[in-house]
Amino acid sequence: MASKHAWKVELIPWDHLSPEQALTEAVPGRKELLETHIKAYPQEAASIEDTAREVRLAPRQPTGKRFTPIGHVALDIHDPDEDEKLGLPREGVAWLHQLYVSYALQGKGYGAAAMSQVEALAVNKPLNAKLLALDTIAKESQMDPVARKDFQARGVAMPTVSLMKLSPAHEPED
Repeated sequence: MASKHAWKVELIPWDHLSPEQALTEAVPGRKELLETHIKAYPQEAASIEDTAREVRLAPRQPTGKRFTPIGHVALDIHDPDEDEKLGLPREGVAWLHQLYVSYALQGKGYGAAAMSQVEALAVNKPLNAKLLALDTIAKESQMDPVARKDFQARGVAMPTVSLMKLSPAHEPED
């Protein structure tokens, strides 16, 4: 089942290496939410433009729309040999990397919204995924006292490793 928060974000691939996450225009209080994010991260106040002409070699028409990212997420395919070493199938695996939502905006459903959008993208061309693997920080980093202290200072739980089978709600489009 798709997340009830999916409508809150729009995934905008502003370049072929770095899909960014932005609040959709329809979010109530959007201006105030962006102000909250920018107050916490003034270095991220400048908007950027949707200019990507392709996503994983699939052509797309950039909108030219300017937006202020509130996070980021990367969706990728790894070498089949790497997947196999991890006990994953050689085909049909997409990887989700570096899911981040502004600390100033966490707890409002934007991470769930991004996940719902990513799941919907992953099952369709050009990825055609059957399994979505979530990449988190390495175990060594999780055990690092400095990293643990940083997460604790922010009041954020340490991430863990997880695999997720894509649900029937995210079947490929015809």
